[in-house]
Amino acid sequence: MEPRIPPSAARRPTRWIAALLATLAFAFAAGCVRTEVAAPSRILADVRAEGLSLDDPIAVSPESIAEIERLLASVTDHQERLRALRDLLYTRADRPFEYAPHLTLTAQRAYEERMGDCMAFSMLFAALARGVGLPVYFVHVRDVESYYERGGELFVSSHVAVGYGRGPDAKIFDFKKEITDWKLSLYQNIDDEAARALYYNNVAVDWMLAGRMDNAKRLFGILVERAPTVAEPYNNYGVLLLRTRDFEGALSVLDKGIARFPSYKPLFTNAIAAADALGRPDRVASLEAGMQKIVHDDPIFVFGRGMRLLSKGAYAAAVSELSRARDAMPDSPVILAGLGRAYIGTGDYTRGAQALEQAKKSAAAPLRRQLDDKLSRLYALHPR
Repeated sequence: MEPRIPPSAARRPTRWIAALLATLAFAFAAGCVRTEVAAPSRILADVRAEGLSLDDPIAVSPESIAEIERLLASVTDHQERLRALRDLLYTRADRPFEYAPHLTLTAQRAYEERMGDCMAFSMLFAALARGVGLPVYFVHVRDVESYYERGGELFVSSHVAVGYGRGPDAKIFDFKKEITDWKLSLYQNIDDEAARALYYNNVAVDWMLAGRMDNAKRLFGILVERAPTVAEPYNNYGVLLLRTRDFEGALSVLDKGIARFPSYKPLFTNAIAAADALGRPDRVASLEAGMQKIVHDDPIFVFGRGMRLLSKGAYAAAVSELSRARDAMPDSPVILAGLGRAYIGTGDYTRGAQALEQAKKSAAAPLRRQLDDKLSRLYALHPR
């Protein structure tokens, strides 16, 4: 249950959702009812030992399972049961499941509230399927990333879904879709602990964005220790340390992530920001060279480079890079806002104002207020 390029390392978070988004408000279940837990979890044990009040996201109550079993009693074939469960959640139920971006709920909360993002749906679908005897597993796709805006920040998200069967009989249940074609190759099987780590990663990101830095830091620390096969917590832990200005700590965490996941682009982007904040041009150059091998013209990498140039006052160079990022993501208010600032820095107030006005049209409230203030001051000095 999916915040990657920090224009200013201490201010811009990177959210990586595993069901973007992975990215990027999350609700937590209160553990007042008896639940069926998919398997003992070392991550959950450590979370609770740290005093963090979180539940197992892959747990549903026996009452919920009993209700689904009753509704599916007439369907016995496994594949038909899976399709019937999917249809029950979406069309046959009194309250169909509603997609709610950035709402990463546990399986039990998603069942009760009938809403959530793709992480919440995957947790719910897997928990219910297993509860009625269907051996499903989680799958993760990180190679095909999506970009989105939230609260004036730029996010990149990966994705989690539910798989069934092996080989030519494999199927992916992904919200309302059932995938059986070549797209299967994009999804990688992950175990329950990795799925939990992606869920708790979303929770930690949400805490970070809400200013609950201590709790988020403790949770990220558990995840990088207990889920070494999952890249997202390394990246977001690094982002948290960037936001708290612990640049040495951020670079250390991100370097460890790069060593484990040498093709995961966000780690490079944020490591470059940390090295830049530490005044390490040699390290910035080596990281950029390493990233160039895997990203080429990735708009997020280009945007991050443009914003670093902007922060150093290299306005013309920033315009060049941010224009490239804008061409790839023309509707991004965050990129347009950066481009507008770069134009203004070069003295091109007309283009600067145009970019800021365009950004304001689709910007979220926090960024929109900043743009209003910037435009007011610009028009006071340079009337239209």
